[in-house]
Amino acid sequence: GAELEGRWNIGEGLSVYGSYTRLDAKVRRSTDAASLGKRVALVPKESASLGADYTFTAGALSGFGFGAGVRYNGGIYGDIYNDWYTPSFTLFDASVHYDRGPWRLQVNAANAADKKYVSACNSATWCYYGYPRTVTASLRYQW
Repeated sequence: GAELEGRWNIGEGLSVYGSYTRLDAKVRRSTDAASLGKRVALVPKESASLGADYTFTAGALSGFGFGAGVRYNGGIYGDIYNDWYTPSFTLFDASVHYDRGPWRLQVNAANAADKKYVSACNSATWCYYGYPRTVTASLRYQW
């Protein structure tokens, strides 16, 4: 497989980031001959993310920032025989933050659009929905 990841600070306060992973994860050795050559369960062939963050560096809004991103998870098989396939999904995330000295207050929204999606199926009766919109807050002190 291969993985690329990067971050580019475009200008004062603005950065973009992204990642891409491609895995050809297949069963190469097993005591179960029927699984040989099949894709490894629950491992997507591709996944990617792209996002941006902006923080005001001057004026009345100095220290305030916000960001947004998109995450893609490729389709997966839920079992070692590759009988149960779960399609790919794409999610959007967002955040706002405020920096003051060594402190940062941040609020994140994962799956901000509250998309309903199936994250995995390992049989006709065992499928799992992914997380709904999840909002978290954090307070960080950096020294």
